[in-house]
Amino acid sequence: MHINNFTAEKGSQVNIAETINSISYEKSGINSDDLDSLKKLFKTIEPDYRKELRQKCEDIINSPSDQDQQTLINKLKDNMQRHGIAISQSLTAAGIFEILKLLL
Repeated sequence: MHINNFTAEKGSQVNIAETINSISYEKSGINSDDLDSLKKLFKTIEPDYRKELRQKCEDIINSPSDQDQQTLINKLKDNMQRHGIAISQSLTAAGIFEILKLLL
């Protein structure tokens, strides 16, 4: 195996292997109904608020400590709820952050 270029964001997990015989995923607590409803919802968000959410995600990714990161993640969820974004009670703040990173 030869790797020419490699980029990973802070907080991401990367696995490199020559051969993978089996892949399994742990359940993240995000069910497909929650994900689908968030996808639909993000299509309706105003562009300015979408930029604000994107910046909040960047701040979380770049936060200096796990404690700071968790505080910012909880503030993100509260902010979304204050802006009228309905979030399922089954979704954790961390789950919402993971979804936002993918959608924004």
